[in-house]
Amino acid sequence: MKEKILVSMIVAVDEQLGIGKNNRIPWNIPEDKKWFKEKTLGHAVIMGRNTFDSIVKYLGKPLPERINIVVTSQIHLGRDREPYFVKTLNEALSLAKRVERKGEIFFIGGTKLYISAINLAQRLYITEVQGQYNCDTFLPDYSGFSREIYSKTGESGGYRFKFRILER
Repeated sequence: MKEKILVSMIVAVDEQLGIGKNNRIPWNIPEDKKWFKEKTLGHAVIMGRNTFDSIVKYLGKPLPERINIVVTSQIHLGRDREPYFVKTLNEALSLAKRVERKGEIFFIGGTKLYISAINLAQRLYITEVQGQYNCDTFLPDYSGFSREIYSKTGESGGYRFKFRILER
């Protein structure tokens, strides 16, 4: 019998729950990038098309050493290998559960995906960045994640932030 797979979300937000501006993250916190990489490396990551496009624009390729699954209405026919393109959140979850080898799947953005997935996730990895950054995309209310299992504050490059892991 296959062990149960944990479904998680990972995100960084400002004080207004802003997550992005012009399809980019509006702050540059190396520790947050390291946190994201440490948590998601080796896992299946599910994202929306805009998030995928911004990652490819930034890195020049999909996220390395992760199984990239993109939810989009613009299906690329004939793609039977990574990155995977699927039409629905249910297809993405089903695929992620089949290919995940380390026991945890991550939703990594953007807003539409977070809205659709927030009630499916059992765990939330959140970086709370102090300040307001005039964002145009936002995380929905996450008050359903009320049990804190980890918290650590930090400061870098003029940014103050807190890493938290929350569960339902």
